[in-house]
Amino acid sequence: MLVEIVSKAKELNIDKIYIFSHEYPDGDAIGSSLALVECFRNLGFTSKYVITKENMCLKSIFGEIETTTNVDGERFIAVICDTSTEDFCENDMHKKAEVTFKIDHHLNSERFADYNLIDNEAGATCQILADSVIGEGFITPTMATYLYTGIYTDTGRFEFSLSKRLFLACAKLMNCGADVTLVTREVKKIGYFKSKMMGYILSNYTSYGDGIVGLIVKREECEKNKFNAKSIAKSVNTLKDIDFSDVFFIAAQDESNTVYVELRSAETVDFDVCKIARNHGGGGHFHASGFNLNSIREVHLFINELKELYHKSRS
Repeated sequence: MLVEIVSKAKELNIDKIYIFSHEYPDGDAIGSSLALVECFRNLGFTSKYVITKENMCLKSIFGEIETTTNVDGERFIAVICDTSTEDFCENDMHKKAEVTFKIDHHLNSERFADYNLIDNEAGATCQILADSVIGEGFITPTMATYLYTGIYTDTGRFEFSLSKRLFLACAKLMNCGADVTLVTREVKKIGYFKSKMMGYILSNYTSYGDGIVGLIVKREECEKNKFNAKSIAKSVNTLKDIDFSDVFFIAAQDESNTVYVELRSAETVDFDVCKIARNHGGGGHFHASGFNLNSIREVHLFINELKELYHKSRS
C-alpha cells in the first residue's frame, strides 16, 4: 500500500501525509503511526502523527508526541492505523483529508476509508507494515524499533497470534536494526500504579468454574484505589498465568458508569471471544477482544452468557 499512497499523493499534488490511530493508543497504534511518519518524511513528504491527547504509552521508546488541535485549511492524505471502526478513531480530523487509507489487522475491521488494507491473520498492524507494506530498504533502525515494539506488545510478548510469518517479520526488523533489548527492557518495566493494579487483580479475582476467571471492579473501587477503569481492564493478562484460567476477563466501571470489558481466551483453547465482543458492539481478535457495557447488571448477564457459550464449545 505504500506505493499506492505515494502515487495518490503525487497524482493529487499533495505533499502532506498525516497518520491517525485509535483512542487510548497502544504500542501497535503508536509504533505503526510513528514508523509511517518517519517513512514518509524520508520520502520527502511532510508527515506527522495527528493525536490530540498526550501519549501515555511507552514514552521511553516513543518519546514525546506533539499533539494537534486542528488541520483546517490543509490539503493532506490520511493514513489510519490499527483502528477497527471509525468511531474508535482518536479524533475525527481524518475526515478532512482529500483521500483516506486504512491499515489494520482486527477481525471485525470496517472498511471506512477510501482504500483499505485489512489483514486479520497478522498479529499486529506493525507486522503488516514490516512484512508487506514498507520495503526493507526504507526501514531505518528507529522505524524498526517502533515496529518491533508494536508486534511485541500486541502479541502479548509473543504469547498470542504467533506464526512463522510473524517471526520472519521480526527477523527482518532485527536485520534493519531494531533495538530488541530496549523494547524488552522497557515493556517489562512495571510502575507503581501498574504494580498496585496487578496486586489488586491477583488478590480479588473470582473463579466462575469451567476454567473461567474474572474480576469486576466497580466505580467505588476504582475511585478508592485511584484506578483508571480502562487501564485496569487492559491489565487483564495479569490473569493469564493462573493455572486454571482458560478464559479470563476484567470488567471495570468508570465514573460515568460505563463498564470496560476486556476478554481473553488462552491460545490452547479453541474459543472465539471476538464473537461475544461483537454481540456487545465491540471486537478484536479470536483470543483477545473488548467491548463496553452500561451497568454492572449487564456484566452479570455477560458472565452467564460467557459460561453458557464456553460450556457449549467444550461439549
